[in-house]
Amino acid sequence: MLLNPPMIIFAGKWKTEEGFIITITYSNGKFSGLDPKGRPTLYNVRFEKNEWKGTVENHDTGQKGNCEMYLQGKKLKIVAHKGIFSKTFYWVKQ
Repeated sequence: MLLNPPMIIFAGKWKTEEGFIITITYSNGKFSGLDPKGRPTLYNVRFEKNEWKGTVENHDTGQKGNCEMYLQGKKLKIVAHKGIFSKTFYWVKQ
């Protein structure tokens, strides 16, 4: 059985800028990610209108917002939005 390339690329372990490992899995047409404590960090990441969109949560700050994800080589660029503010951060494939 052949897998859609994004399933292979996004799924796996990603190191955050803070040094934590997020484990991303694919199920029912969507990606989700868990932090080292097993808490959901990415929710409902799906391909929509030519972009990967979903929700990202930072459990340390309690912030949650919509996001877009872009694969750039072995880096995952995540642009998170909360109201009029946005933040870009990168995770590295492990």
